[in-house]
Amino acid sequence: MKALRSLRLLVLMVGLTVAVSAVEAGDGGKKGGTTMFQDPPNPAEILEALGEKPKIKYRGPKTRAIVIEGESAAAAAPPAMPPDVPDYNSAPAAPEPMAASAPPPRQEMAAPEPMEESRPAPARKSAKKSATYAKQPKVAFPLTFEVNSANLSPQAMSYVDSMAAALQQKPDMALYISGHTDASGSDEINMPLSLRRAEAVKQYLQDRHNIDPSRMSVAGMGSSELLIRTNPRAEENRRVEFVKNNN
Repeated sequence: MKALRSLRLLVLMVGLTVAVSAVEAGDGGKKGGTTMFQDPPNPAEILEALGEKPKIKYRGPKTRAIVIEGESAAAAAPPAMPPDVPDYNSAPAAPEPMAASAPPPRQEMAAPEPMEESRPAPARKSAKKSATYAKQPKVAFPLTFEVNSANLSPQAMSYVDSMAAALQQKPDMALYISGHTDASGSDEINMPLSLRRAEAVKQYLQDRHNIDPSRMSVAGMGSSELLIRTNPRAEENRRVEFVKNNN
């Protein structure tokens, strides 16, 4: 048991190390990944991360950021981890003959079907959004909110202020703003909460910086598009993402 747990922990650490690479801000736009800024960036860094050329250059040290590639909902490699749990549970093949003699196991297998039927709606929506924006460079902010609320903290406002300055440099650029949570909690809570947080960002940009609301569309993705699939509860999964929406 201890050896198995140690092996799985090692696999998780290796997967996270491969998926997350520390880079200078601005590389996201070149590589098409998600640039997660760890401090409020300047407008030029945001625009470069989105693949745009800033009108104003800023001198000074680069803002700390990481670019995460191949870890979005469309990634195929990370899902290889979950099968470890079924494989572990199904390892003892002895229970199978007992299950054949009693119908309860079949009833247990049938029980999850209603749950699967209750989740397709948000999954389909997130799949469509993923297909539309999967290959576009994104900017992510680790915005902090009050617990179970959509109220922006002062620190979160400083991030959004930088986005406003970037939008003011590019008056023709529109944004798709999506709220995301980690995998803790249920979809019934996470989906509407992530939407309210994305809406709070849009409202702040509109009220505080007079950004035209027609330039911004929002969505709440809950935990359907984890940034770090190998660690569903990683803090990087709790974020608000921005991607160009000039269609």
